[in-house]
Amino acid sequence: MRYKALPLSTRSVDVPVRPAQGTPHRGPSAGLPAMVALLAVLLPVLLLPVASVSASGILVLSPAQAAVGATIKVSSNGLTRSVSGQILFDGAAVGMPKFRTSHTGLLAVSFVVPKTTAGAHLISAVLATDKKAKTSATLPSTTLLVSGTPAPTPAPTPTPAPTAVPTPKPTPAPTAVPTTAPTPKPTPAPT
Repeated sequence: MRYKALPLSTRSVDVPVRPAQGTPHRGPSAGLPAMVALLAVLLPVLLLPVASVSASGILVLSPAQAAVGATIKVSSNGLTRSVSGQILFDGAAVGMPKFRTSHTGLLAVSFVVPKTTAGAHLISAVLATDKKAKTSATLPSTTLLVSGTPAPTPAPTPTPAPTAVPTPKPTPAPTAVPTTAPTPKPTPAPT
């Protein structure tokens, strides 16, 4: 006998049962608030590891203490590969260099300490993680100690003061003294 011809009671498939008259019908949107709550909890858990990969590097300053005008080298590794960014000095990008990480995630850039007060200053780097979404990740910052005296600038070599060159006194031009020249005597004619 064919399967479809069997009575429902002998088939191995469960038959859907209608709910009792007193139970409300649950439509497709009945579980929507629960799904939204679950998504709100799981979305940050899923996205945080991606964001932390972008900002996993630590900035290293060389030297960590300098005077105004000194050159500081900033380096880091373990960053997102081939990403642009900006170095910040006390949160400001004015006069600070932009950079691009290497294909292996290395950062190497240098800057000159701007004119500022002596003391601790915050150096940080911001990576542009997604240009379309205009999102960025800030690396853990580090501190630069700026000393009170500016870096010595090489003094220009002093030029000697010009000395007065004595001008020679003009010597009188010699005057021609007339000399008496002997007058030639006529030679006698040969005979």
